[in-house]
Amino acid sequence: MAGLRQKIGKTLPRGEKWSAKKQALFFKDLAGMLKAGFSIHQAVINLKRAQVKPDEDLIELDEKLQRGISLSQALKKHLQAATYYQLVIAELHGSIEESIEQLGMYLERKNTQKNKLLGLLIYPLFLLVFLFGIVVFMKIFLEPQLRQFEGATYESGFDIRQLGQIMALAILLVLSIYLGKVYCWWRKQKALNRHYWYCSLPLIGRIYQQYCRYYLSFNLAMLLNSGLDLKDICRLLLNFEKKSLFYQLGYELNRQLNQGQDLGAMEQTLIFMPELKHFFELGQTKTEISAQLMLYAKFSYHKLVRQIDNLLALVQPLCFLVIALVIIGSYLSMLLPLYNSLGEMK
Repeated sequence: MAGLRQKIGKTLPRGEKWSAKKQALFFKDLAGMLKAGFSIHQAVINLKRAQVKPDEDLIELDEKLQRGISLSQALKKHLQAATYYQLVIAELHGSIEESIEQLGMYLERKNTQKNKLLGLLIYPLFLLVFLFGIVVFMKIFLEPQLRQFEGATYESGFDIRQLGQIMALAILLVLSIYLGKVYCWWRKQKALNRHYWYCSLPLIGRIYQQYCRYYLSFNLAMLLNSGLDLKDICRLLLNFEKKSLFYQLGYELNRQLNQGQDLGAMEQTLIFMPELKHFFELGQTKTEISAQLMLYAKFSYHKLVRQIDNLLALVQPLCFLVIALVIIGSYLSMLLPLYNSLGEMK
């Protein structure tokens, strides 16, 4: 436990974080080297030599590994908290090779989905820019002519555009007040409650919960495979940074276990992974539970990928719907006052 506490420290240092693409390429190539039989240090040296112009970060990483610094510590300032903690657990209580392979696979898929999202947004963004140009043209050139045509009726009447502007301002004010109240509530909550809230959000909540299932089940499988029981794992998680999901979950589980509660009574705490209690109720050994959790983690990963792909499939239709509404609103704001004036002329 002391080794883990010393590794993690109080907080993660601030540094230049690697992009998802750079992390994905690094861990994927590193996993390939480790599978070929190279040590971590040898693999980093080969990655550095394979580059025409060696990356300064790889040079720094090589120097740190030569001084006996672990991979997780050497990469600490370049990684997000979730990635760093997974490496720490793998180094102390799991399979570093398998963990690096999983990280490479997950980060590569994440980068692919990010690029897919950008690709889906290019055409709608182009349409929005084109639409903005049309609206500007209507405001600058067409609206003055309509004003001249409508004459005094246009200036004196309370037209629909004024009503639309008032409604838009009212909606914006209500939305701002609501978001402010949500932010104040969010700031007062414990980190674990914030994660519960993330899971309840529409659309992305189920995806976040599925990510937690994959992330927690994979790391829990490694810890169980190293010989730790559930209470040992909870105490180990208390060495992580207090704001992290690991610490918050370990604290809550440890508190409830000390009060004599079993996993079946921890429904709220196990919202990220409600199936966990079933793995421990079968009376199997820690090795068998670990193997089942690892299979569950792989299943959760594939389900997570499908959910994100399904969400991405909705992005373009929603963008087109917004564009259609903007077009309709723009034309109505210009034409309805004109029709109103024509009706009064009759």
